[in-house]
Amino acid sequence: MNNIRFFEQSIRKIENVINRDMAKLANPLESVRGIGPVYSAGIIAEIGDITKFDSQAKLAKYAGLT
Repeated sequence: MNNIRFFEQSIRKIENVINRDMAKLANPLESVRGIGPVYSAGIIAEIGDITKFDSQAKLAKYAGLT
């Protein structure tokens, strides 16, 4: 039970850091219903340097949306 409490506290601390850091960014991803700071941080981390995509279409293809 102590391990569960420890991990829950760790998760809360990490989420607080993510929320704080993401609040500093102009983040249009969070305008999508259901996407909050944690999910948008994951998306941004997965994409990496967005300038590597020449167009929105190429980014959408990379994301598996087309």
